[in-house]
This record gives sequence, structure tokens and C-alpha cells, in this order.
Amino acid sequence: MKRLTIILFLFLGVAAIAATADTNNSVASQVTSVAGVKKADLETRAVLDGKIVRKVADGEYIFSDGTGEIRLQVMDSDQVAKCAANPNNHVHVVGHVAQDMLMTQVTADLISIQD
Repeated sequence: MKRLTIILFLFLGVAAIAATADTNNSVASQVTSVAGVKKADLETRAVLDGKIVRKVADGEYIFSDGTGEIRLQVMDSDQVAKCAANPNNHVHVVGHVAQDMLMTQVTADLISIQD
């Protein structure tokens, strides 16, 4: 009985270490293209350069960088209004990969116009 208990605790310890190691790897990575976002894990940092193509809904836009298009969720609509006013503006987006009910998207933390 003691051996079974020890084996169980060892197994749980190894499983906990493995789960922590996997989480740390996904936090440290980042993607720099829409194609990369579509393959990335949730909460992966996204640093993208491209254009806001169109507005879908309040706080939701379609973003394109030449590798594809993805939905961009923006909490601060005033911030994106400046960038989306001119469709020729190149924008820099910093955010993270998120999952909606049906699709992968990027939740933007910062948007700025590139020169």
C-alpha cells in the first residue's frame, strides 16, 4: 500500500511539472503574421503590421497583413478609429491570440499608425 501511494505521488508530481513546462513555452512565444496567429495557441502574444480592411461591428475589425485576414477585437474604439479612418494606413498591432465561439481572433492591447 505504501508503494502504491509513493508511485501515485511521483506520477502526480511529474504530471504537474510537465503541465507547467508546457504553459511556460506558450507564454514566451509570439507570432508576427496572420498566418502565424491561425496556427498559434491561445494567449500567444501577437505583434502584427498591416492594414485594417473594414469594420465588422463595434470594436471588431478585419485586419490583413498580406498572409491572410483575421478578426481584430479592440476594446478602445477611439484608438482604432484613428487608424481605420484611412484604409491606406499601415498599422502596428500588439495583442494576444483569442478564441471566439467559431474563430480565432486577435484581441488588441495597442494599435498605432506606422510611418
